[in-house]
Amino acid sequence: VKKVAAQVLEAGYDIENMHCSSDWGSLDGIVIPGIGVAMIDGTAPHVVDPLNPGAVDEIVNLGEFWDDRILYKNKQTILDIQNDISRYFARAYRYLAAAACIYDDNVALYASALNEARVNVVTAEWIDEMFDLRRPAGKIGKNRCLFASAITPDGLKNYLDGLMTADNIYIVTGSPWAGTQRILECVKRNALIRGYRVEAYYCAFNPAKLEHLVIPELNTAVTTVNKYHTTDACTLRKIDFTEMLDDGIAAKNRSEIDYNRSVFEDMLSKAIELMHHAKVLHDELEACYIPAMDFPAVEDKREKIMERILDM
Repeated sequence: VKKVAAQVLEAGYDIENMHCSSDWGSLDGIVIPGIGVAMIDGTAPHVVDPLNPGAVDEIVNLGEFWDDRILYKNKQTILDIQNDISRYFARAYRYLAAAACIYDDNVALYASALNEARVNVVTAEWIDEMFDLRRPAGKIGKNRCLFASAITPDGLKNYLDGLMTADNIYIVTGSPWAGTQRILECVKRNALIRGYRVEAYYCAFNPAKLEHLVIPELNTAVTTVNKYHTTDACTLRKIDFTEMLDDGIAAKNRSEIDYNRSVFEDMLSKAIELMHHAKVLHDELEACYIPAMDFPAVEDKREKIMERILDM
């Protein structure tokens, strides 16, 4: 996938990289918007079946290029490693589930201190400025949901700087539990009712939480900055979300919030540690397959695929 991506980029096409959360240096897929082509790794755990086989979708079966006899000799080793990987991931996600309970408690503590009237005033000011009082359009805009970050075996990773290239960038700073998504959700709704195409990027830990928005037709982006992800992009406007909180209530909850933050980060760190163990085993699993692969044949297949892509 990486070789195809590099060659397509060299041919002058824009490309979207879909990075693997279990190995953030690898690609699970690419999209070439200009010619309507995507290439996706369809193996577990992200199995993708063709919806329109032959007419639109096609399966590239790399199983044609391995030597079954070599893999059969390593059968028990492969099964043992796969089982160990599954156990590590199961444990990692149990720790993430525990962290989610703590996360939710901090969200509730912050919500009790939030001054929603202040949030509404600031949000309305941003919307007036962004959309220049444009009225709703005769069409509904398109909303595309994506991730710009992930919890990986190497820690928390993101490609935020690659997204924040718009001329007009609005930043919301504050705690990840503070409710910053309220502003972004309102901006998104207003963009959609005005007919704009929106790219909405959600939190890797809490996929229901909107963290970043890109509105290409307005050359505008809105992003959330906190201790877990930041950006060096030049900013048009910035809101410190702590100013949206009632100081007295926030101070009363401070010790509980700090305790929760500490426990949350311990749970998150343990989950990442377990993911790292799974990644080490995954590398061992790949080592079992390398001697069995006919790489010249794989390369020949890749070249044929590239010819078809570039002929479109």
